[in-house]
Amino acid sequence: MKTNALSQYCNNLVIKINAQWSIEEVWPTQTAFFKKTEQWLNKPIQQIIIFSEQEVFMNELKKFKLSNNKTESFQTFILNEKKKKFAAELIIQKKFKAGKINHFIINVQQIQSLQSKPKSFPVPLLLRETILDNIHAAILILNKNAEITYLNKAGERITGYNFATIANKNWFQLFVPENERKQTIAIFQKLKSGEESIDHENEIVTKQKNTKIIQWKNTAIYSGKTFQGTLSIGIDVTEIKNANEAIKQSERKFQSITEAIPIGLTICEVNGNVLYMNKAFRQIFGYKVSEIKSVHDWFNKAYPNKTAAEKAKKRWNDHVKNIQEKTIEDTIELKLLTQKRKEKIIELKTTYNNGYIYQIFIDLTEKRKLEAEAKEQALKFKRIIENFPIPMASCDLNYDLLFTNNKFEEVFGYKMEEIKKYPAWFKKIKFNTPEDEAKHDEEFYGYLKATKSNPDKIAPVLYRQIYNKKGELRDINITFNLFDNELFAVLEDVTEQNKYIKLLQESEERFKALAQNMPIAIGSYNTDGSVNFINQYFIKTIGYTAEELPTIEAWYAKTQPDPIKRQQYYQHWVSLIEAFSKNPQQEIPYVESDITCKDGSIKTFSYLFSIYKKTVYIIFVDITERRKAEKELMASHIQLQRLSAHQRRTKEAERKYIAEHIHDTVSQPVTGIKIDLTVIKNKLLKTQPELADKLQHNIEIANQVILSTRKMATDLRPSILDDFGLAAAIEWECREFEKKTGILCFFEYDNSLKEESSEIQSNLYRIVQEALNNIDKFSQATKITIELYKKDNNIHLCISDNGNGHEIEEKLKTLAIIGIKDRARNLKGSFNIEPNKNREGSQLLLTIPLKTHN
Repeated sequence: MKTNALSQYCNNLVIKINAQWSIEEVWPTQTAFFKKTEQWLNKPIQQIIIFSEQEVFMNELKKFKLSNNKTESFQTFILNEKKKKFAAELIIQKKFKAGKINHFIINVQQIQSLQSKPKSFPVPLLLRETILDNIHAAILILNKNAEITYLNKAGERITGYNFATIANKNWFQLFVPENERKQTIAIFQKLKSGEESIDHENEIVTKQKNTKIIQWKNTAIYSGKTFQGTLSIGIDVTEIKNANEAIKQSERKFQSITEAIPIGLTICEVNGNVLYMNKAFRQIFGYKVSEIKSVHDWFNKAYPNKTAAEKAKKRWNDHVKNIQEKTIEDTIELKLLTQKRKEKIIELKTTYNNGYIYQIFIDLTEKRKLEAEAKEQALKFKRIIENFPIPMASCDLNYDLLFTNNKFEEVFGYKMEEIKKYPAWFKKIKFNTPEDEAKHDEEFYGYLKATKSNPDKIAPVLYRQIYNKKGELRDINITFNLFDNELFAVLEDVTEQNKYIKLLQESEERFKALAQNMPIAIGSYNTDGSVNFINQYFIKTIGYTAEELPTIEAWYAKTQPDPIKRQQYYQHWVSLIEAFSKNPQQEIPYVESDITCKDGSIKTFSYLFSIYKKTVYIIFVDITERRKAEKELMASHIQLQRLSAHQRRTKEAERKYIAEHIHDTVSQPVTGIKIDLTVIKNKLLKTQPELADKLQHNIEIANQVILSTRKMATDLRPSILDDFGLAAAIEWECREFEKKTGILCFFEYDNSLKEESSEIQSNLYRIVQEALNNIDKFSQATKITIELYKKDNNIHLCISDNGNGHEIEEKLKTLAIIGIKDRARNLKGSFNIEPNKNREGSQLLLTIPLKTHN
């Protein structure tokens, strides 16, 4: 029987498995711990092993199969049909058939339930199951593929996962963030490559998607020389790290604040060791942190001599003793030396907290210097006030005088002792009625009351009449201000000023009386545009009264119906007032404009402005008739210009006609006569030589007539101008001028000047002709240069010489120049004569716009 055959091997359970690790037989089929072992049949042996031990068990089993050993024992955990865990020892034997392993017999013995206290349980299993599950560190076992084969209870708490749900999953893919994955995998590979253990720290992502920081101690697991995986012990240091970071952040914040404050700060231990000194301290005294290790070093450096340093050390020791008995704060003012031995006045505040002494160093050097300067300034101010050219006084809040200057005594005649007590001084003020006195009290005492709630309130300027010691009334403007419970008053004596103002007002009235009946329009305005006065002639000429023109805006609104011109004139007024306010001495520009009078007529006025202080005086000069005459004169001048241009054109046409007529009616017939006489002479040379000689004389006379008529025609109108154009005509004129005068004449021109009108060509030719004659007559030049070119849609003509620089003013008066100027004006061009750049000779400049003529 099979059962009897198996019983000889039986201790507790006997299992037969084949070479493929499947269970073929189990004996017995039922025990106290295992009720249904038949359920194991035909299933892999690893299924009865707890999950966390399966891989290790199978690896050992495979190694045993390949080894020469016939028997091997294992300590592990197995499961019954209810998944209840039992500790057991498995003794495995090889069974051969035909020299090959046929199957294995596994004797399961020392079976003990983990729920009961084991009597003799293997120590390794207790460590791996009971102890590991109860320690606070995470225990992680990865196989050689980095897959999770074991995670204890602490690891489950840290990761948030139940081990069964993550078994055989890749640890790096599941838990390690992508930014740290490469580094942690590299550590795993180092262990795999032979390193025994590596410590490192990395972040993991829990099931709840929280990030935790784990410190790992990693050890490689080997079976013989084969890498089986890793054992890692991890401690969750997230809270520690966060706490450390918070502490560091707090320290950084404290340091950034203390480094930024402009007050020196040091922190010391009670034994005197300096733990910290901020930037302001280092800047005040000039020492580096490394130069002051203790307060005793500091005393030796900061005090001027050994005695002072010893006193400081004693004060420190007494202070340390006192603060340890009770909490106190100490503030003293000291004179300390910087690294450069420069003395500083320091306010030192010392306090104690949690075993540390904090010292605050406030640099009072500049403050004390300013205070000393302020005292000096106060003395200077007092000396200045004493001799100030305006009466000044001060009193306390009981209105008893505290101070009066020399000018006060000079103006009012009283010494301070005579009127010191209230109300002696106030009785010197003149009040016409009790109401006036009540108003004074309201203004004066009301200001004092208001300053209690609003210290920046500006006091009103009070005008009062005050009796001096001689009984004379003085006009006084009182300006006062309350400062530090002392009332300061400036009493400006405006008696003489008021006299002048009264005289000015009388002068103003006289001006109005005088201007009222003058036969010219006069008005005066304030600089803000409001009307002061307009006289009767203004009203008669323009038609509006002062009531109808209350402001300058009203003036422009009524007299300038065009809104654009109205705005322009008003802006001119504003600019004038602004410019005068900045520079009262500047010249006021002349202005004239057309205005629409009340009756609708349009008149032209010129305005003469005069500004005095804040009053603008304006004289309106009616130039309507003058402008009308000027327009008529201008029209007449234009007509004369047109007539002159017409005469020139007519004259040029007549010249051309006469030149052609002389050529046709005189020159050509004489030429025919000359030819006939020449033929006759040639025939008579042999037969009648005497007659032939006489004919030769007549031929010569005919030649002279031909030359004279030809010159006459050329002078009237050179045919080259019509036949070859302006440039050729000027070139010919230059050559003829050189022959006649011996003056070198150079001509430069632009080839594009061929399509211009005959009027332009004729005028330019005549201008060149007249200019050359004028140079020959006046300048004594030896060289002339003529430039003719086109630029920017203008024709430019420049004629320069190297003559004696005949006076420009004299040149402009010659008939030739007047004629040139007239021709330029008819062509809408500009004309000028000026000295050459080298101051030798002069040049004529002419510019003619082409648009006008095209």
